[in-house]
Amino acid sequence: MNDLWNISLDKTGTILGLFYALMIIYATQVGPMVSGSLLLHHSWRWTFWLSAILMGNLSIAAFLIPETYAPQILRSRARKEHLPVMKRGDSLGVFLVSIGRPLHMIMVEPVSPYP
Repeated sequence: MNDLWNISLDKTGTILGLFYALMIIYATQVGPMVSGSLLLHHSWRWTFWLSAILMGNLSIAAFLIPETYAPQILRSRARKEHLPVMKRGDSLGVFLVSIGRPLHMIMVEPVSPYP
């Protein structure tokens, strides 16, 4: 959402950000009602088929959405224009960061079992 709109400046971004948040809330409320009404007329397997159909459609739609991550757009432009491509880092550095950050969070940030 942050890559698509500047929510502080763009009214469309604010409306769509709110719509996105409401869809997450409504999905948890509407999902059980839809599956319950589906069970009245069909077998239990249709609840899984409906989920598979919706996920299949969303997976196809995800490939149609254009890239919005600025560094990746710059890398693809550089490749098209045969310019030097910015590196993300060496493999060892990326691996160490991806392993080191969770370990750092586990050791440094306290997790209390009580709220």
